[in-house]
Amino acid sequence: MELRRENVLKYVKEKALDELRYYLTKLKKTRLRDDRIRYNRMFREDQGMFYRKTQGMREKKGNAPHIAKFEEFWAGIWEDDSKTPHRKWMSTIAQKIKSKVVDIQDFTIREEKMHSIVKRRKNWSAPGIDGIQNFWWKKLKGTWKSLLNCFSKWVEQPDEIPQWLAQGRTVLLPKTEELGNEKNYRPITCLNTCYKIFTGMIGNYMQEHAARNDIWDRSQLGTCSGVLGTVDQLIIDRAIWMRLKVNREISL
Repeated sequence: MELRRENVLKYVKEKALDELRYYLTKLKKTRLRDDRIRYNRMFREDQGMFYRKTQGMREKKGNAPHIAKFEEFWAGIWEDDSKTPHRKWMSTIAQKIKSKVVDIQDFTIREEKMHSIVKRRKNWSAPGIDGIQNFWWKKLKGTWKSLLNCFSKWVEQPDEIPQWLAQGRTVLLPKTEELGNEKNYRPITCLNTCYKIFTGMIGNYMQEHAARNDIWDRSQLGTCSGVLGTVDQLIIDRAIWMRLKVNREISL
């Protein structure tokens, strides 16, 4: 009788453990699915946050310095009105480039060009002082006509460009766990999205102009759109290092 009761208890225990394992596996799958949905949504809406979460960056906690300390520390950079001095070599290069330019086309503001710029912008990039994210420029196409009119006016009359257009919103991101030191912050300035669209159209025109007149040094990857110049060079350096590691007889 005791043996039978013990077998029944073992059976009930194993059955309960099997049910527990089943629900535990189901819970893990449910959490994995929910995380996948959450991360996909996060990637679409805020890629910066997505990378911070997935790369294991811990949330930094502590008390930040008073804003007056930041202003005092960064005033030497933020309030510096010095301009790049004109060098003799700049005039020499300008004369050489000028002699090669034979095809000059007028800069025109057209809706199809604006569309090509807007569609490449990230939807939820941090906006500037205007608070408008790229998503709204993409969806509210009824505003494009007024925006294009402003762009055309600014091209013809640069003095009419409003001062707020090029103003940014600066965010200070901590670089280390020591939040109390104002030196340990990295400033990132978020510019107005309409400013980026406007300068993007100008940049496209300049690239097309340089390409038509063959005055673009394509070996300078930092000036090419759609190219990760730094990453490209790091990959090349790593490939050379791996090659040298395998064959030490190679000399540079």
